Amino acid sequence: ELKKPINWDGQFNRCAPLDVEIGFGMGEVLMRMARESPDRNFVGIEQHWERIYKTLRAITLAQLADKSIYHNIRILKVDARVVFERLFAPESIDTIYCLFPCPWPKKGHMKHRLFTAGFLRLINNRLKEGGRVKIVTDFYPYYEWILEQIERTEFEVETKAVAPKYGTKFERKWVGEGQKEFFQLN
Repeated sequence: ELKKPINWDGQFNRCAPLDVEIGFGMGEVLMRMARESPDRNFVGIEQHWERIYKTLRAITLAQLADKSIYHNIRILKVDARVVFERLFAPESIDTIYCLFPCPWPKKGHMKHRLFTAGFLRLINNRLKEGGRVKIVTDFYPYYEWILEQIERTEFEVETKAVAPKYGTKFERKWVGEGQKEFFQLN
């Protein structure tokens, strides 16, 4: 039982910038960022047990070789909407990442898309002043849809096409199928 919103500095036993990855998949980027930035705290959000298990296993195996790493990661198995509504205080997050979210491409499934105008307003409220969100997708229609949602929020957005650079499972899949660029919103 934790008081909500969660005191993340207390969870990490230190005061440090807080970064959140939505849908961390196999944990490749989350672990790399945590290793490269030991002075920052990272919260990973994922809903799939298998991905969480594999990430926790990779963290444990890495810690067996080097006990000093990955103490700056916490993992949550919960819907991102609930996390941002209840577990993060306003102006508490420095950076939010979401790399290759499910685009729910079928018309009947679009209601499941995460980055609605309402959700974007919510995460904007949770960002510190000067904080940022980075979303990368492989699916151009989803990228366009997110841009439409952003128009109804207070976000200022920069967009660009980017080459593969994250090394996630889904990025590797799309590169293997011939995709050479992805669509990034900052």
